[in-house]
Amino acid sequence: MKQTVIKSVTALLCVVAVCVCSTLAIGKYTTAMVDVAKLTPAAQASSTGAGSTAGGDDTTPVADDQSAVPTDDTAAPDASDPAADASASADAGTTDSGSASTGSASTGSTTGGSAGSTAADPTKYSKAQIVDYYNNAIKNTAKAAKLSVTKTENISIVVDTMKPDSDTLKKIINENVLSKYAKPSTESKSFTNGVASDKTKAIDYLPKSKLEAAGVKTASIVKSGSNYVVTIVTIAEKTTLQNPKAKYVSQCAAPLDLASVDLGPIKIIQADMNYPGVTIKATVSANGTLVSSSIDQPLNGTGTANVIGLKPSATVHGAWTQKNTYKY
Repeated sequence: MKQTVIKSVTALLCVVAVCVCSTLAIGKYTTAMVDVAKLTPAAQASSTGAGSTAGGDDTTPVADDQSAVPTDDTAAPDASDPAADASASADAGTTDSGSASTGSASTGSTTGGSAGSTAADPTKYSKAQIVDYYNNAIKNTAKAAKLSVTKTENISIVVDTMKPDSDTLKKIINENVLSKYAKPSTESKSFTNGVASDKTKAIDYLPKSKLEAAGVKTASIVKSGSNYVVTIVTIAEKTTLQNPKAKYVSQCAAPLDLASVDLGPIKIIQADMNYPGVTIKATVSANGTLVSSSIDQPLNGTGTANVIGLKPSATVHGAWTQKNTYKY
C-alpha cells in the first residue's frame, strides 16, 4: 500500500508540475515522469497521449468567467512605477480591444489618436485607451517589414503541500524535477513582412493582442525619452477543471488546462487554479511599435487525482514570465 501511495502521489505532482512547465514544451512531460520514476520507489511514468498547449486558443471566444475577482489586491502594480495607478477610469466611448482594427490605438474614443500619433498624449489616455494602445503596438510590430525578436521565458513552480504527506517525496519533486525543467529558455526568430523562414507568423509569435479593458484592474503610461512605457495589471481570476479558461489571462498570457492532458489511468478530478493578476509592461516607440515587453503571470492552485481508488492531492504556487526585445 505504501508503494502504491508513493506512486500515485508522484504521478499527481508530476502532472501539476509539468503541466505548468508545458507552457514551455509539453514534450518535457514524459521526460520528467521518467526522471521521477528513477528517483522514487515504485513510481512509474504515465503515457502523455495527446499533447496540448497551455496558452489556450487566441481566436476562440471564451465565455465570461463568473469567478473573476476584480477586487483582489494581490494584483497591485509595481510600486516602482510612479504612474501605476494613474489611469483607472474606463472610457465608455472606446471600442473593445478585441476588434479587427489594426490602425487606430483608440478607435471610437474622443482623442482619436493612433498608436504612433503625436496628436494625442498617450500619458492622458483612459484605461480602455491604454489597453487599445498596447494591443495595437503588438499588431504594428507584427507588420514590420523586418523584425527580429529575442524571447526569454521562465517557469518557477514549487509544491507547497501534499496529501498523503511526504517530505521526502516533496523534496524530490521540488529539487530533482522542478529545478531541472522550471528554468529560463531563450530563443530568437526573424520575420520578413510578418512571416519567418519556418512559416511562423509574427502575430502568433508575439504577445497576444486581444486583451479587453474589462479584464484590466489598473493601466498607466509614462513617457521615457521618445518612448512610452505601458504598465497593465489584469483582474484576478479563478479556474476549475470543469471551467479551465481564465478569460482575460487567455487574452494576454498563458493559462493552464489540466483537463486537456491525457494521463491514461490517472484521472485529474480537481484542478483549482488562482491567477491573482497578470502584470504586463511594454516600451513602445514614438511610431507605435514595441521596443521591449514583459509578462509576469503568477498562479497558485490545488490538484487532486484518482489513481486506482486513491485520491492524492497537492498544492503548488509559481509563475510564468516572458521577456521580449525587438529589433527592426
